[in-house]
Amino acid sequence: MRFKYIILAMAVVLLMLIVSSGAFAYDQYENPIRVQIGTSVHTVKADSGNYQVLDEQGNVVQSVTQGKSVELQPGQRFSSVNGFGRFLYEDKSYRGDAYWIDGNMVNILSMEQYLYSVVMREIGGYAPSLETLKAQAVASRSYACNRINNPRDEHFDIYSGSSDQAYGGYSDEKYSNDSNSVSARVRDAVNNTAGLVLYYNGNLANTVYCANAGGHTESASTVWGGNYPYMVGVSSPQDGQSFVADDGGTQTLKTPTNYYWTKTMLFSQTALKVEASTGKTIGTLEEVKVDHDGAGNYVTQITFEGSGGTVSLSGEEVRSILSLYSGSFDVMVGTSLSAYQSFGTRLIEGADFDSLLNPTGQYVTFVGHGYGHCVGMSQWGACVMGYQGKKYYEILDYYYNQGRGDDTLTIEKYR
Repeated sequence: MRFKYIILAMAVVLLMLIVSSGAFAYDQYENPIRVQIGTSVHTVKADSGNYQVLDEQGNVVQSVTQGKSVELQPGQRFSSVNGFGRFLYEDKSYRGDAYWIDGNMVNILSMEQYLYSVVMREIGGYAPSLETLKAQAVASRSYACNRINNPRDEHFDIYSGSSDQAYGGYSDEKYSNDSNSVSARVRDAVNNTAGLVLYYNGNLANTVYCANAGGHTESASTVWGGNYPYMVGVSSPQDGQSFVADDGGTQTLKTPTNYYWTKTMLFSQTALKVEASTGKTIGTLEEVKVDHDGAGNYVTQITFEGSGGTVSLSGEEVRSILSLYSGSFDVMVGTSLSAYQSFGTRLIEGADFDSLLNPTGQYVTFVGHGYGHCVGMSQWGACVMGYQGKKYYEILDYYYNQGRGDDTLTIEKYR
């Protein structure tokens, strides 16, 4: 009997040693990605399953059962015991682990788990076909793998917002109407393409995408500079077409979003926004000049001339500063000023301009196409192509390979 007690005591001691050494910490997420999900709050809660708090050396300092909260200290990791746990952070549930470091809350999870949320947030709620979702999954996975290779910070790979890809954890894996069929379709698209990414000439392609290219995608070199042969401008007439979407029970006709748009602003409001953003002086705005280049009417430079100075910016900079839908636009300005079009310049005189806009000439109107930077795959175009019966690889080939059909662009397992 005494021998049995000795064996039991030794087992308890061994178990304690294993736990304190961090041996129970789960660190087997396949192709893990580190996503920044917050910058201030550092309290997390075990939402599903049990967790452990690990110190910087990987030692277990606390066990946390489901429903319990903990305030992480710098360098501590909130680790799922078996890798299938979920934690709550600022009212959202996330798969995987949490890591608090240098003022950043970082979510660590497998690539495919990450994509369940990304594909849903980016396109899942309205994509009409599984093929469209699969195209999005491959494009998003390729982009994310590029961020792993070129991380945003030493502590995390990627942002969770529009600077990279929309991500909201497990909470955002469900469509807004709580339809399980939509969520299942998104997971099927991710699982059916698991690990697949795009390579160009043997190198991982950085496959950015946009909501709607406005009828023609733009070359990445025009918008950002650099050499991206797999992202040159291609005609995208699908951007102006409608399709029928299935939100998990209801067939809905979707009409193009921001294929064509206008935005009118006061001269004074425009100048103030530009000055506040650039720190340069314009004064009273007098003239706006626009230069276009590239395949998709994208603005390469826009110049604001005023009584106090001149400021020149790129189309992307103006899109951000003035909250425009895209950098593909023309400009109409006051009665004594010129309206610069993509194929030349024409002067809008008094009565003509007054009938178009207003009698004072104190406004500038931006007339544009598309939603986003207009580079890479158009998500709206991908939806229309999927609705028309195209396969996911045909969609990707069209937007990133321009239909060449050669071997420069390939779909392979990430390596």
